[in-house]
Amino acid sequence: MIAFRNFRVSDAEGVVTLTNECSAADQLDEPTSLAEFQDQMMAPNADFERDLLVAVSQGHLVGFVNVWIEPTRRGILRLRVHPGFRNRGIGTALMGWALEHAGEMDLALVDAPIKARLTGQQAFLGKFGFALERCGWVMRLELSGELPLPLIPAGFNIRNFQDEGDVEALTAITNVAFAEHWGEREYAVDEERYWTSRPWFDPGLVWFVHEARSGQVAGYAWARINEERIKLTGDRAGHIGELGVHPDFRRRGLGRALLLRAVNALKERGMAAAELEVDGGNPNAKRLYESLGFLKKGELRWYRKQMAGHDQAGGTKR
Repeated sequence: MIAFRNFRVSDAEGVVTLTNECSAADQLDEPTSLAEFQDQMMAPNADFERDLLVAVSQGHLVGFVNVWIEPTRRGILRLRVHPGFRNRGIGTALMGWALEHAGEMDLALVDAPIKARLTGQQAFLGKFGFALERCGWVMRLELSGELPLPLIPAGFNIRNFQDEGDVEALTAITNVAFAEHWGEREYAVDEERYWTSRPWFDPGLVWFVHEARSGQVAGYAWARINEERIKLTGDRAGHIGELGVHPDFRRRGLGRALLLRAVNALKERGMAAAELEVDGGNPNAKRLYESLGFLKKGELRWYRKQMAGHDQAGGTKR
């Protein structure tokens, strides 16, 4: 007998365990930890008790679906069913609730990311009216060889994130650098303040490039070493989560300089590789990464369902 109910805080460990069991069974390479899940649970805009439904069998979580709701009325859907409980209608029931919930929350659209090789899950999404919207690449650079040194173009200075006073600058450059990128939206200062206040945040892995003459922030990069994930996978790979340049300062070598600063810093801290994600529709970024030796590791496909009565909208990060 399968029971469905809304998430409770006491379910957090069960959701993490189920996520990792599915990751192992489907070879998703995306395990998580309780600390990481709790970070998401407490984040601005998050309401898991409202937006996450669990499936329970004999006291154990065997499935869940979460609709992460963005202020732009875009939902990000994540659905998992335990390998031993698949093909029993649990996924269908969870999806039905998720789409009904999206309608109740007046969402304009719902996006679902799926690894490209999981054809069965993509067919499942198609049954509910989802269609392929966008593809992204996961890219990886092994850090075993010599790396070029970052050369900052003349007329610019680079520095690390210093203190809470930099949160507004980080928010501003994030919003302007990614304003026209697919899947992005405008972020609030409180959101960036939350993520930069997490115990894992390392200001030494965030860089700003300033125009020397005006002092204007021209670009930034943000890398992370996720020690919890390294413990789970044994893979000492650092992650470059964000790299953006102000539109007025592009094509001056700032993106390359920031990327090299990030990969060199990750190597200095003992990482064996650097990974990042790039929008498949951004050929300039892909060329930059490939020019430094990054190789395509995998592909993430975004499927979208337009909710009835709404036009296109959306955006997400982290």
